[in-house]
Amino acid sequence: MRAHFILLALAGLAALSHPAAAACRVRGEHVTLSDVVVHADRSTKFEVHLADIPARATIGTGDEVRLDMSGAIAFRGTRRNVWFTVARPVTTAGGVVRLAEGAEIVHARADGDSIVASVALSADDLLPGEDKDPDEVIAQVRLPCRAIRLGSTQGEDDDEADDTDDTDDAAAEASAEPASRSDRSFERNLSPALGWWRNRGSSRSIVVRAAPRTDAAGVTVTTLSTSEGFFDFEGVARRGDWLRVRRAMAGSEVVGWIRRAELETFNGPLGSTTMCTGNHWGRFGGRSWAGKPPVIRYQGQARIRVGASISYGDNLKWAKVRRSEGYEVKIFEDFPYAEVTNIPGVGVPEWYAVEVALADVILPEGMP
Repeated sequence: MRAHFILLALAGLAALSHPAAAACRVRGEHVTLSDVVVHADRSTKFEVHLADIPARATIGTGDEVRLDMSGAIAFRGTRRNVWFTVARPVTTAGGVVRLAEGAEIVHARADGDSIVASVALSADDLLPGEDKDPDEVIAQVRLPCRAIRLGSTQGEDDDEADDTDDTDDAAAEASAEPASRSDRSFERNLSPALGWWRNRGSSRSIVVRAAPRTDAAGVTVTTLSTSEGFFDFEGVARRGDWLRVRRAMAGSEVVGWIRRAELETFNGPLGSTTMCTGNHWGRFGGRSWAGKPPVIRYQGQARIRVGASISYGDNLKWAKVRRSEGYEVKIFEDFPYAEVTNIPGVGVPEWYAVEVALADVILPEGMP
């Protein structure tokens, strides 16, 4: 008996010495993402596209974000570089950075009860949900997990059922920052008091500090593209060799101090990039056949039994049906499965075969 208690004590000590990995869980009801990787098994993976479906994201300490989809079908995938949205106004970095609801962040990773991410300032030719880096960011900004959401729906919260224990810690961290003021849309002042300034020498990054001292905390505005790397700032005030500047764009505002020697005047502001919108994805067309393809017995709309498995290729199950309506299928003579050619909100490139057992397919009334 004594040995049993000793083993339990050792197990408890081991658990304390290996705390659970940090994770931030957020969800959205209208999520659009391209290039989500699904693992059908350990050696087989493929990509799908999501269009306006419910999903939950788990942000860990690495580069990949885990995604759990819960639309017409339920399945799991991963993707790097998921873009998240700020769910409520936040002031962070000692008051240097203010973010309005709707500002976007990328490259998020969990750090304790918070996330550290880059705030996207501009992106050229970006499609909704595309796996693409922004051209310009505020790097390494710390935010409470509960301050972000997945997708574009206003007011989405994170998954309370999964991280209820983090509520107090996240709230405490948020209260440690200066109180967030209401969003004033962060519009540019086209006639700033001290004119327009930009970084000298086309440097690809510049630090904006909370106070006019080289040892003061600050944030880095940087470009991830191969462009010249100019950043425009409104001149607000001057103190000795330092200039207080402001930069407002894309739902964000940076206000702080930069050494005057790092800046030069110019006739600003600089132009901003535009966003490409629209859906460039099509339906998927099914497998390609070696030799003569089989005879198609039926092609069109169908229902699929709730709970049925969706398989990839040779019976590698990767999803479960949650809603029975809205599918399109192709049924072949003498084949025990149907090829699913349309799943609501989920696109699979045409060279993949998405299959369901024929017994789980419910054809429209009057169809054979």
